[in-house]
Amino acid sequence: MIETTLDFLKRLWVDIQRLFFLFLIVFVLSIIDVVFKFSEQYAFLTAVCTSTSIVLAVAGISHIARRVLFPQIDLKEFARQALREPLSSAIVFLGICVVLSTFIVVNVMLLS
Repeated sequence: MIETTLDFLKRLWVDIQRLFFLFLIVFVLSIIDVVFKFSEQYAFLTAVCTSTSIVLAVAGISHIARRVLFPQIDLKEFARQALREPLSSAIVFLGICVVLSTFIVVNVMLLS
């Protein structure tokens, strides 16, 4: 739960930093194709950079959507709670694996 306005502003600042870093990565991946002219041998890198940019942009949008729709949920507190019990840690680890594998599968599907 958000206890004070200062806590909310700290979380907002952290979110802005994360989204800026994500935007920077997407921007760099998008510009790579323009700056470096890939030969026919490495033309697949254009598709890889584009699909990775799309997946990262969707991840940023989903992060914003989670914050807007569920502002009272503090995932940091859930992570702290998971450290106290091994079953909780296993569930958190499984959840992270599912999210990362979803990003990989979506990226591969975009490339096919």
